[in-house]
Amino acid sequence: MSATTPGRDRHEETASFLRSRRERLTPADVGLPSGPRRRVKGLRREEVALLADVGVTWYTWLEQGRPIAVSDETLARITAALRLNSSEAEYLRKLVKPGAEQPHIWEMKGDESVRYIVEHFKDGFAYLRNSRFDWLAWNERFGRYQNLDPKAPAIERNMLWRLFTDKNSRTLYPHWKEYAARLVAAFRAEYAEHVGDRDFEGLIESLTKASPEFSRLWTDFEVLSPAQWVVVGPFDMRDPQTGEVAKLKFDSLNLMLPEHPGQIVVFGVLP
Repeated sequence: MSATTPGRDRHEETASFLRSRRERLTPADVGLPSGPRRRVKGLRREEVALLADVGVTWYTWLEQGRPIAVSDETLARITAALRLNSSEAEYLRKLVKPGAEQPHIWEMKGDESVRYIVEHFKDGFAYLRNSRFDWLAWNERFGRYQNLDPKAPAIERNMLWRLFTDKNSRTLYPHWKEYAARLVAAFRAEYAEHVGDRDFEGLIESLTKASPEFSRLWTDFEVLSPAQWVVVGPFDMRDPQTGEVAKLKFDSLNLMLPEHPGQIVVFGVLP
């Protein structure tokens, strides 16, 4: 799937992200004097332009979402000026300098051989997801914990939708708030390659309407690369039948299959 919808595009997302990162910094964070009567939140645009060694007008256009060219060198200076971490820097790069293959394709059908491996994993938890965080396949134990139904509507098999709208998710995840923040940040990292996709935008719109907590986290613009997400805990889940908490360690495998881009297998094992 890759159909786009009128509305939000990469330039608008770039503008919102840059503003959010600029507003979280203070002059003291970057070694600048604050000066008297300072009323603006965070840094001023001219201060970012100074730090990045770019023109104020040019940076203003970039933060306004205008479609202007950005060199790799300039992007690196902006990244440094805004003190972006590695996940944020990669997110900004994908927005500003998308690959030639845009729009990226994603789908709801998984590779059958991978599905077989996932469904027959016996040493813990396993699932296959796509870049929209839809579960495409899972083993029996994971499906029992999550109460997943393969015949349910697609949205009922979306990780974010279940986390924020299913009341049982707060019992399932003992550290729900921390897990929710990380999952939203990881989803935004994937979103960079699908801005404007009608199904991504539709999911975000539905979640924003259904969950004030998702809406707040989404507007925080936090980013966490999927590679980092799987190594940051806790991922504890509570057995819905016994009430016991399974303390898990997860590992992921990027499938990198040309026929199924963006799909990831995740295995969870008990330490």
